[in-house]
Amino acid sequence: MASAPASVVIAHSADVVWQYITDPDNTSHVLPGTLSTHADKRPPYEVGDRWYGRAKFFGMTYEWIGVFTRVEVDRLMEFRSVESRFPFITTDTLDAVPGGTRYTCRAVGEPMVRGRAGRLLDIGMSKVYQHVLRRHLSKLPGR
Repeated sequence: MASAPASVVIAHSADVVWQYITDPDNTSHVLPGTLSTHADKRPPYEVGDRWYGRAKFFGMTYEWIGVFTRVEVDRLMEFRSVESRFPFITTDTLDAVPGGTRYTCRAVGEPMVRGRAGRLLDIGMSKVYQHVLRRHLSKLPGR
């Protein structure tokens, strides 16, 4: 399973960062490849709430549906795809640090190819995605 974590310190309190990252309109600014996202309802979100999105990954555009599996307001959320060509899980954590909030996003995806070649491909894809994720997070407001 490919995994790509990235962190950035944002010069805002956790509640401000939380409001930003839980707004579906901002998802494309947070997660690379996300084209659009919408939800059944407005925040606050709870376990079981769904988001619907459209993404582009390695040149392929696809639709996905995901559900919140864990929510600790202003601290942690876990989100899992329930329908997607490329299954994924994202875990977002917020920690107070001097100067603001450390926002860490970990994206985990199913391997595209199985076996030894798949493991090597996952390592490469994880590094590329981690680099892109870091670059995306560095552009968030308050940076």
